[in-house]
Amino acid sequence: GSDGPAAGEAAMRVALERAGLPVGSAPVYASEHPGLPVKLLVQAGQAVLTLPHFTAQYPAPPEWLAAAGARSEVHAMFATRPWPQGTPGRLVSEELLRSFAADPEVITTAAHCVLPVRSLG
Repeated sequence: GSDGPAAGEAAMRVALERAGLPVGSAPVYASEHPGLPVKLLVQAGQAVLTLPHFTAQYPAPPEWLAAAGARSEVHAMFATRPWPQGTPGRLVSEELLRSFAADPEVITTAAHCVLPVRSLG
């Protein structure tokens, strides 16, 4: 953002904590917190993640859909650190995404949530 990466990180931290997702702690299990305003819907090859003031929809790879269906839940990680290569509209390689998501500093400064997989059917 225009105020720099530190301001974006602080804003994301506040938004996550207001949603009931503490940053830098053990995962929150949504099944144990029925009022948690974080939801995942999987339908017709699409995954839709909804949080207060934010919705993301994306086509999910078949292997992700199979694993999510078999486990009936997914572990979501909400990074607070900005990702310089994650520019909207710009394609990134799986390797680049994996390197960001596996960075220990990203993992420890993120909020984690285990979400049940829901569908319309």
